[in-house]
Amino acid sequence: MKSLAYHLLAASVLAGMAQGAAASATSTGGIGAVTITLVDLAPDDGIAPSIVFAPDMGENSGGTVSGELRSWTGDDESFREFRSVGSGLASSVSAGRDTPMASASGSIAGLAGAGFSALAAQGQAGSGAAARGSYDVTVQSAWAGFTLSANTAVYFSASGWAQGTTSTGGDPTTGWDEAGGALVGLGAAGFDSGGTLVWDDDEHIATASYTLDGAGNVHGDAQSWTGLLSVSFSNTTNASVDGIFTGEARAFGHSAVSAVPEPATGLMLLGGLGLVGAIARRRATREAA
Repeated sequence: MKSLAYHLLAASVLAGMAQGAAASATSTGGIGAVTITLVDLAPDDGIAPSIVFAPDMGENSGGTVSGELRSWTGDDESFREFRSVGSGLASSVSAGRDTPMASASGSIAGLAGAGFSALAAQGQAGSGAAARGSYDVTVQSAWAGFTLSANTAVYFSASGWAQGTTSTGGDPTTGWDEAGGALVGLGAAGFDSGGTLVWDDDEHIATASYTLDGAGNVHGDAQSWTGLLSVSFSNTTNASVDGIFTGEARAFGHSAVSAVPEPATGLMLLGGLGLVGAIARRRATREAA
């Protein structure tokens, strides 16, 4: 159980935020229900297009919600992690945590077959004169296995959204800043005639960070994306082949408007460049697999 001092500290910090002496970063992202479309690539071959999804693969074959939070309040630092794993394709999963200066959560509506009917991730971080926070939460649907009929293409599509916002922004004189963003994506893969795994993905990201006008004044920022995500796999062989399908939503951000930071802590909050690198590394690893 948290101590009384912890609760008093949190109440003091949040009260300062409510009085307008603070800044905040928020983000949210999600994906709706998946539509599956089959296209017959060889209408004269006498084979009707079909897709058959694999049953649950047993324990822990469902989606995953995981994240981490950090808060700095004066000389105190809080770190929280959370993780929840579904037991199968149809399992719904949700998880979240909070610290004095940050909160985050995510959820999956499980669905037999495609693995999900909805994904969502969201979080927020605040900061004040001597307090700051950061968050990162990832929602990964189950890897749904399927068998696709010969000479057939399958298209997976779903509506998605991503949004990031910041309030007053950062302090250009100290290097503290704010950023909030979200990433959503779909992925599908299958084996070609040579036995090579062919991957298709569609990702969209929206990030916000503080901006400066011509007079050097700091302003909050907002970015958003809404639209259709779509991936496909084409089986151009004369036999059925196996494939996989998945979806992901991620929310991340930090808020830090304070005095000159300690070097080690300041580096942890430079999320913008770290985000770009993480996405590039994750895509490179996936393609290599």
